[in-house]
Amino acid sequence: MGTAAFLIAAAALQPSIAELQVAIVGVRFFGLARGIFRYLERLTSHRLTLRLLGRLRVWFYEALEPLAPARTLSMRSADLLTRAVADVESLQELYIRVLAPPLVAVAVAAGTGFFLGTYHLSLAVVFLSLFATAGIGIPAGIHVIGKRVGNRLSAARADLAAAIVDGIQGMADLLACGQGVAQRHRVEELSLRFVQDRERASRVEALGTAAMIFATHATVWILLVVAIPMVRKGFFDGVGLAVVCLVAMAAFEAVQPLPAAARHLSEQLAAGRRIFAILDARPAVEDPARPSPVSKELSPPAVEAHGLEFTYPGSEASALTGFDLELPAGCRLAVVGPSGAGKSTLAQLLLRFWDPTDGEILLAG
Repeated sequence: MGTAAFLIAAAALQPSIAELQVAIVGVRFFGLARGIFRYLERLTSHRLTLRLLGRLRVWFYEALEPLAPARTLSMRSADLLTRAVADVESLQELYIRVLAPPLVAVAVAAGTGFFLGTYHLSLAVVFLSLFATAGIGIPAGIHVIGKRVGNRLSAARADLAAAIVDGIQGMADLLACGQGVAQRHRVEELSLRFVQDRERASRVEALGTAAMIFATHATVWILLVVAIPMVRKGFFDGVGLAVVCLVAMAAFEAVQPLPAAARHLSEQLAAGRRIFAILDARPAVEDPARPSPVSKELSPPAVEAHGLEFTYPGSEASALTGFDLELPAGCRLAVVGPSGAGKSTLAQLLLRFWDPTDGEILLAG
């Protein structure tokens, strides 16, 4: 942009074409290089994003698998699906929309400030001050405004997905109980809420974009006010004035994505909290560092249980107390009892979905 500004401003003075050859070649070079570097930037960022997305999905599943089924009993399947799909996909834009724009803005600010400093130090100081104010103040304001919107949007997405999945899975029961219309109305209400939250998020992002455009033009006007007296004093000519203004305007393209990055940061922080609630959960059963080797014999092993006691988390009543079991190899045993006697609990303990509160279970001694 600066080279093009120099070429246009210098050509208006009608010099010899030989004096413009370097600028003409520079415009052609930078025009071609911009497309090439834009392609390389997109290629690198998307490759990094897809790699990050793949690792995040694997990481999430590796953390979720040990939690099942004990820790996932209290979770809705639709909510888990939303965390595994929508929330993870939301984080895939963390690099492109949140991390990369500030780094690019810092690099552009340093380069532009150095360039303007070659004309006059005060131009660099004015530009960097206004650039920092726009690049930090506007995104910070958008983050504060959009924080609540991002949290609401993430929650609305999860509630809508849960309602849709619950409606599909329980459609037969809902229709049999005459609740089909009520479920449809509930999905419609949640869908409307989600759309409204999306509109609020879009308005917040549009507000940031408008503020950044205003800051860009205000910076150009302020630089004109500062630079015109310098031209009169002979620090640089009128061609340099055009270059200074257009270079500053072009530099503000680097901070244009920052309000959107601040808005997406709120949404992605909410999605990240939902994902890390799964990643940080402690499994109900922890495997030993060095498990005992499994026998290679084909015959079924004997199972013994001594003094089993178990209480579900959050419950005061014991589901199983003082239970003993001896099941010789190859034998079949029926466990009978009234509802709530602990039959399902015993099966889950034998399958090691839970560890007993007290007692032990032995497999082949």
